[in-house]
Amino acid sequence: MNALVRFGWSLDDQTENMSLLHIVENFSLDRVVKGAAAFDPDQLMSFQSHWMGQLPESDKVAGCLAFLIRAGLMPEGESPESINMVQRVVELAGDRIRVFGDILELSEFFVTTDGIDYDTDAFRKRVVTAPEAVGTLRQLTIVLTECQPFSAESLPDSVTAFVADQDLKFGQVAPVLRLAITGKNKGADLFPTLELIGRDECLRRMQAALAAVELDGTT
Repeated sequence: MNALVRFGWSLDDQTENMSLLHIVENFSLDRVVKGAAAFDPDQLMSFQSHWMGQLPESDKVAGCLAFLIRAGLMPEGESPESINMVQRVVELAGDRIRVFGDILELSEFFVTTDGIDYDTDAFRKRVVTAPEAVGTLRQLTIVLTECQPFSAESLPDSVTAFVADQDLKFGQVAPVLRLAITGKNKGADLFPTLELIGRDECLRRMQAALAAVELDGTT
């Protein structure tokens, strides 16, 4: 509604985001322009992002959960466990969720190891063919195994210490770790992601990534 009313009408030269009540109270024909209105998808998404940010968290979780259930990524019904998981992912994703369907781009939180879908090009570039990447990944399995506690607070220290000890750069390590665990080159903050997925599942995914490299036949 916010976007539709702005097709050819404005309250003033600055106001963009308006509630329906505010629109009804202020609409006037003298502010309607004579020229044809233009549809701007980017502007529409800007409105959508703003109003998504105004929703109560419970509404966001319910909307995202419905899409996850429809996609087969979550079971039918709203169990406390499923609601809690979706809530934590929604909190982590923040403004990445502009429409409820955006939760599907975070499928790594709702699948097991077998369900990880690797970004093929990124995985080959960063892991399969990158010098030392496989060795780094093998060593990272030890780092994650020994990290105590396995949390977003302690993981940076463990990984940073590993990076310094190996005389590497964080930018060489983080993409390899992210790709092995999420299958993606980009995503939510890395260390909260690891904590939310959990140590055991992270280690299973890292072993699966190593197996995928061996299957590729390049190592």
